[in-house]
Amino acid sequence: MNPWEEPSPMLRAALAGHLRRHRGIADADPLLFDSSRSAIAALCAAVVATRDGDRGDARSDNGAAHRDGRTRARTVTLHAEDPGYRGALLVARDLGLDVRLHPADPDGLDARACGAEAAIAFTTPAHQYPLGHRMSVERRVALVEWARRTGSLVIEDDYDGEYRYGVAPLPALVTLPGADEHVAYVGTSSKSVAPDLRVAWCLPPAALRRPLERWLAVHRRGPSALPADALGEFIGSGAMDRHLARSARVYSDRRERLVTALVEECPGLEVIGVEAGLHLVVLLPRHDDEDVVRALDVAGWRTRSLTSQCAGHRVSGLVLSYARLVSRDARAFAVALRDVLAGAS
Repeated sequence: MNPWEEPSPMLRAALAGHLRRHRGIADADPLLFDSSRSAIAALCAAVVATRDGDRGDARSDNGAAHRDGRTRARTVTLHAEDPGYRGALLVARDLGLDVRLHPADPDGLDARACGAEAAIAFTTPAHQYPLGHRMSVERRVALVEWARRTGSLVIEDDYDGEYRYGVAPLPALVTLPGADEHVAYVGTSSKSVAPDLRVAWCLPPAALRRPLERWLAVHRRGPSALPADALGEFIGSGAMDRHLARSARVYSDRRERLVTALVEECPGLEVIGVEAGLHLVVLLPRHDDEDVVRALDVAGWRTRSLTSQCAGHRVSGLVLSYARLVSRDARAFAVALRDVLAGAS
């Protein structure tokens, strides 16, 4: 069988245990994808197809009535934070969704801004990308309640939820009361293991499972069998748990060294998003972050501007990944950043 027709039973069983242990998700039966972006595309397409299937009901709230009694489906709306994950926005716009952006804030996506109509909300609540905020419990509960009340779908992208530093885990949206039929959980091996595996998973609401399976059959965006089975063995043997524990210690040390170096060499800079994940953000409100990125590149440091992740609400800063930043380089980078900022003043 092809992997999109009979996805790795070994990986699916192993993921069920992994998600129960690390994210508190019981009885998971994941669908497998080659990337989280493919899972997001499939979910958005499934919602669009479901709405289009309601056209025949002239009394439907999802469309405007034609003179012949049929309805014309309204464009599906996707709510997202800005700055945010650009991949989700590209997918939504490619599918013709009406993308509505809301300024990111430390408490997470505010359901009150999403209106009273059925829609899709895309969020990264464990470690908002790119700012790194963790969505508050109150906002989590409110977002699930909004989805339940309006018949909406929340896409929860948990791209690096395995890594937390000195803070208690917050519940995944999909585990909250009332979330079963309104939250789709998306995870990936890109951060926890390696992006080259190209393995991701999705726990969709029951009503969207068949549309997602059809999408996979048509688009053939499931993972290759060899890496899927290898990851299944890696998780099932217990090696994944040992790897996560060991890598969390390594990343925590690299994060701490980078934060310390930034505080000492660049006093006054605001560093955010340090409680989880594999990156942090340095805010640069008085600088053009694209100029800073280019200057750092000349000095031998590859960084990402925060404005490159903004679609409408511009925030200047640097997105700094420390996953590969060995300890001796943290101070050298902070010194290079200090010199670049001094030269730009």
